[in-house]
This record gives sequence, structure tokens and C-alpha cells, in this order.
Amino acid sequence: MTVWGKLFGKYLLVTNTVSCGLMMAAGDVIQQRNDYLRKYNVPTYVMAASPNAERKFHNSRNSDDYIHDYERTKNMTIVGLLQGPFHHWFYMILDRVIPGKTALSVIKKTCLDQSIASPTCLGIFFIGLGLLEHRNIEEIREEMRLKLYDTWKDVQYE
Repeated sequence: MTVWGKLFGKYLLVTNTVSCGLMMAAGDVIQQRNDYLRKYNVPTYVMAASPNAERKFHNSRNSDDYIHDYERTKNMTIVGLLQGPFHHWFYMILDRVIPGKTALSVIKKTCLDQSIASPTCLGIFFIGLGLLEHRNIEEIREEMRLKLYDTWKDVQYE
């Protein structure tokens, strides 16, 4: 069996879990850098397109250097690793319950995904991040009460 066969066959749960953690980490790195660039109104372009462009970028920065929050990225990675198994099993079960790739089955799967998986993953996100940030249960519950529905609604309709 090839490496790909093992990764996407025998070890699919591990592959899905690790990829979910890595995607959360990559998304956080990109978001932190984007927040910095927007905060200091730095024009964005392809980095190192030319030596002149690179100098222009470094000279246009404010005196506040970019400092990456590695603790935040670590927490996002862990939350992604927690969400990975749920995603894996949810979609495996979904494919067994609603087999096929017809338009109707895709619509049904999408409806179940958005009504079950999306709120569950948001719950895992808020609870996991809250625990990793050492918040107490009441603070986590209050944040979920304030943000869960609005976050889910925004993700659905934007």
C-alpha cells in the first residue's frame, strides 16, 4: 500500500484530524498577519517581487514590528485537532445515511451540515478556546450565549 493509500485509507481519521489542526493554524497565522497589515495601513502585494518592492515594504512599516502571538496559534491548532475527529465521523456517517452525489442528496447533506455540524463545531471552538485561555465555565457559557448564534448566522449568510 502506498503512502497516499495509507493516509487516505487506513489512517484517514489521523489525516483528517491533523489536517484540521493545520488548517486552523494556517488560518490563524494568516489572520494575525492580515490584522497587523490593516492596523498599520501597509499596502499588500506579492512579497519579494523585487528588491525595490521589498525595501518599500520594510520602509513603509510603522515602528511597531510585527510580533506573532504563538500562544494563540497553538490554541487554534489544538481546537482544530479537537474538531477533526468530529468532522471525520460526522461526514462518514452522513455519507452512509445519505449516499450518492445527486443534487437532492447534496442539498440534504448541506442542510444537515449547516444545521448540525456547523453549530457543533462552533461550540467546540468556543468551549475549547475558552478552556485553553483559562476561562471559567460561566465566562465560556456567556460568550457562547452572546456569540454562537450570531457567528453561525454570519457564516451562513455572508
